[in-house]
Order: sequence, then C-alpha cells, then structure tokens
Amino acid sequence: MDRTTASFMAFPHPGPLVISETTVTCRQCGAEREWMMIKAGEGVFIRCRCTFTWPEPRMTPQQFDDLMGPVTDVAPDFHHALRSMGYDGTFSGTYLTE
Repeated sequence: MDRTTASFMAFPHPGPLVISETTVTCRQCGAEREWMMIKAGEGVFIRCRCTFTWPEPRMTPQQFDDLMGPVTDVAPDFHHALRSMGYDGTFSGTYLTE
C-alpha cells in the first residue's frame, strides 16, 4: 500500500508520547501511554484505549510519518483497525494511573 492512497494511517504507540515537551495525557481516563496515532487527511488524531479521541494540532503529518515507520499491515476499514489494535473499547478501564 502506498501512503499517498490511504484514506487513513494508524499505528499503536505503546509508550508515553511527548509532543512539544509535554507528555500526552488522556483527558477522560488519565492514561499516559497506549495510544493509537491516526492521520486522516491533513489532520493527526490520538485515540486512547478508553475510546476518547482528539485532534492533535501540535503534531504535523510529517512528524506522524516520521514516528510511524514502515507500513506493516493494511486494514480494510477504520473499524477493523480499531478492533484489531484493541482501541474499540475492549480494553477500556484496564489502564491504571499511579
């Protein structure tokens, strides 16, 4: 698959994520790791395992591409990607904050 023909790109980011010297934290559940990074069109979004999703204007599409690395799998649609990576709510409530 060519990155320029995809309607969205997504990948899991298991560890903490720092953007503009700030550690990303989910405003809904307080998670500080286990992100799904999504690029759709010219926007970048972050999704938490609790299903809370928000736009991340501090990250450019180029920064997303640099962080993502090579394409290793292709999902038939966005809902399949959510399920296959575990961001469909299945693991909601399993993240423990300290």
